[in-house]
Amino acid sequence: MKLQVIAKNNVEVSETIEAYVEKKIGKLSRYLPNIREGKVEISREGAKLPEQRFTVQVTLDSRGVLIRAQEKSKDIRTAIDKVA
Repeated sequence: MKLQVIAKNNVEVSETIEAYVEKKIGKLSRYLPNIREGKVEISREGAKLPEQRFTVQVTLDSRGVLIRAQEKSKDIRTAIDKVA
């Protein structure tokens, strides 16, 4: 699966976070073998609640069928765990 990680709203995605995303999202190919490509958007929002500071949105393309999931958390890794 080809995976693209996009950082938005003043978020810097390190190589460590990018590898973490690839590891977690890559596991989905076991259950959905037809996934061709995926896009992961990581953004920081000015939320009132600190539990909703980071948003991770995953969009997967499986032979023309789009699968999308989004989660918010106070930590990037936690949001990635929730969405995967």
